[in-house]
Amino acid sequence: MSADSIRGSAADRAMTRRPPPPRDAGPPAAPWLAAILDGADEAILVLDADDRVLAAGHAAARLFDRAQDRIVGQPAAGLIDGAAIAEFRGRAPADSSQPFARRVGRSGAATADLTLRIVAGDGDRGHLVCFLREIPSLREIPGAEAAHGERGAAIDPVTGLANRAGLLAQMQAASYPGAVPPSDLHLTALHLVGFDVLATSIGRRAGGLLLAEVAARLRDVVVPGEILARIGEAEFAVAGGGRAATDCAEALHRAFDEPFAVGRGTYYLTPAIGIAPHAASAEDALADAELACRADQGPTIRHFDAALRTLHHDRLEIETALHQALRSRSGEVSAAYQPVYDLRTGMAAGCEALARWHHPTRGDVPPATFVPIAENAGLVGLLGEHVCRLAARALAGWNRGRARQGEPPAFVSINLSARQFADPALVERLQRILGEAPVEPAQVQLELTESCLLGPGNEALATLERLRRLGFTLYIDDFGVGYSNFSYLQQLPLDGLKIDRSFVGAMTTSPRAFDIVRMIIELAHGMNLPVVAEGIENLETCAALRRLDCDFVQGLLLGAPGPNGPAAGVHPLLAQPAG
Repeated sequence: MSADSIRGSAADRAMTRRPPPPRDAGPPAAPWLAAILDGADEAILVLDADDRVLAAGHAAARLFDRAQDRIVGQPAAGLIDGAAIAEFRGRAPADSSQPFARRVGRSGAATADLTLRIVAGDGDRGHLVCFLREIPSLREIPGAEAAHGERGAAIDPVTGLANRAGLLAQMQAASYPGAVPPSDLHLTALHLVGFDVLATSIGRRAGGLLLAEVAARLRDVVVPGEILARIGEAEFAVAGGGRAATDCAEALHRAFDEPFAVGRGTYYLTPAIGIAPHAASAEDALADAELACRADQGPTIRHFDAALRTLHHDRLEIETALHQALRSRSGEVSAAYQPVYDLRTGMAAGCEALARWHHPTRGDVPPATFVPIAENAGLVGLLGEHVCRLAARALAGWNRGRARQGEPPAFVSINLSARQFADPALVERLQRILGEAPVEPAQVQLELTESCLLGPGNEALATLERLRRLGFTLYIDDFGVGYSNFSYLQQLPLDGLKIDRSFVGAMTTSPRAFDIVRMIIELAHGMNLPVVAEGIENLETCAALRRLDCDFVQGLLLGAPGPNGPAAGVHPLLAQPAG
């Protein structure tokens, strides 16, 4: 008979009537545990395997309006609705480490006015640790409870905060009873820049835990009179008027000065913050704050102004036009090819394929404009696939011509975003595109950013190994920035590195940049990995790279991106050793 069948389900245990044990039956909490429980702002309950309270702190005594010794030893179901605890107990073992938060009520109460987070304590003994916070707005704002609807509908299950609907309901009840709100009311929205790519890389579980950590830190920032909510996948908001809007925004920004630790990883997050004043409705105020926080993708604090609506509408038009161009394959979106030269021979070995867009009325749209829009709109996969198909067809034609001239085949380098790399169908898509051209995988160099390699478990490794077995060449793009994790160079099946242009461009004027480039080249060569340096704009940089024994170079000095493939022969500037 299994242990579960002996103990019974969590729901059965919650419903079984047992006489309460003497309150002094259990051992007293260790001094360090008592200090933690009593010093915490949240009400904390430590439960045993039978869901009885083993320990509780001062905050729990205040929350339930009873002495600590009248809480310890009692069934948790006598304090709060036990359904959430039973739900946590009933989860599959694989889900036990996932964030768990619910909106609950006190035992026997009709109002669910608490947020509850549960984490597993001692797995062998079945202990749980419950963190409880009161939702004061639901008790203090007339009509707010009715606006929330059914229990839990307005609570974000990952963080335990109000969700978008909950925030709007509380704002409506508190400050928008049909009239224009007070002028000192403000709404501050916070967007985590690049979180979607990071979450794709580290996995759903770690991403959820990271969001829960962000919420916990933001809870310590808000002041009485403010409402904190999670309003989107990577967005939070604070509504209130207890302090100046700028003071609130700066406090939120400071909350990200220190990194967040999740599991074995440490992550720095970048907030973009937008501030909106009162508006005709809660929805308008929230929309204005979101526009402000997304106007600049960087560590900024921006106040809403009417010009942002024009900017937003322009971005929407670009997004729609790009979507139509990619779906219709009208020829608006093309590929330009920048040559990559072998420093030893001075000859072009291949090209990097880069997306270009010529709009019928806007003209040439800069990649710096449309690529971020494609990423935010979820179009980067479609854009990448389109460029890959164009590059494969072009490469097939180049190499037929090179074969007739007795030259070795060239390669084409294609960039993969973190979203593309995380696509389970990536390998099949690439095989289908190359088969249509036709092109051999060995002639295609895939460039991946470092964030692609931080996927959960062995998923990144498995994808890389599949690509490598098919013959693709795998390079790390922009090496030296981002996560700069050197350990994966040993662990993953990589074929080379591309040094970020920020280091290459500064290496002749900055000794530090020069040393970084030299170190990367020496490191790569020590592991038998070739190196590409991009961003070559002058002869001095080219000569310095040659002295450092760099393998390949590309940049405006040697050739701008254009419609043609790699030229034959030695480049004039590389014909003789520089310098």
